[in-house]
Amino acid sequence: MLNIAPLDARALRYRLPSLSRLVRLADGSEWLEWEKAREWHVLSPPPGTCLWSFVRLDGPSSQQVEAFAAAWGPLNDTGFEELGDEADRMQWHFSESFPNGVLREPVSGWRGRARQLGALLRGAASLQKGEPMMLADRLDALYGGHVDSDGTKRLGARLVDRNGRAQMLLPSHASLGEQRQALASLAAEWLPASDLVLRPTWDPGADAAAMSIEFLAHRQPLVAVLGIELAAALTSPSGLWSCDGCPYPYTPTRRPRHDRRRFCPACSKSRAPAKLWWREHRAQELKG
Repeated sequence: MLNIAPLDARALRYRLPSLSRLVRLADGSEWLEWEKAREWHVLSPPPGTCLWSFVRLDGPSSQQVEAFAAAWGPLNDTGFEELGDEADRMQWHFSESFPNGVLREPVSGWRGRARQLGALLRGAASLQKGEPMMLADRLDALYGGHVDSDGTKRLGARLVDRNGRAQMLLPSHASLGEQRQALASLAAEWLPASDLVLRPTWDPGADAAAMSIEFLAHRQPLVAVLGIELAAALTSPSGLWSCDGCPYPYTPTRRPRHDRRRFCPACSKSRAPAKLWWREHRAQELKG
């Protein structure tokens, strides 16, 4: 067992570009747009709840997506430029940088990325129970594309190594072990190697050193924060559990009892347990 003291997440706050705005193009598509900022003086919120807020962007209004983007900044995913031929680039087209410094990202892409992370979390919750990933989650987990540091490229379910050999990731007949390996590979795409570094630091207020995780670069700071929170959720000692009030899994502070309903923090705050109890008992009274 490798015991590491809790990491200080404050080092993962980063400077934000100018505020985003929601624009609609002539073809009806909606985009988030950031203008080139002269001064970056606003910091992102403290990490901790970024992942759980992001996965809930899979279906809300465009204004809600824009509100999250205004607080946390762009995903800045330009990897499609390295994915291969023109057909690949057109199929996976995300962040666009213009000569005037404007950055633009599709709202539909943000929803797709939110669905991908939600699928990885639900898939992990299923696999932890010895059950296969649901078909819908497999499809959502394979959204988009990625270029790894070793030259391996993924576009959807197609994985191509640096020598051009191709294989399918998460085929329909994949075993539980193969699903677990594929899920770990997809989750690793959210940890940009160029952005993060682990460093031991000495706390001047204590007679001990601590481990810190810091930004080495700020190429994709939001992706890095989401990746760190995703890794923490996947490796939580309490495991990932399905919420009885919403379709999103969560990591409890301690392992819940099997004979009681389980609710994520968001549902608990919205009084979902009381509402569900009332609906069930009201239905029983009507039947009686």
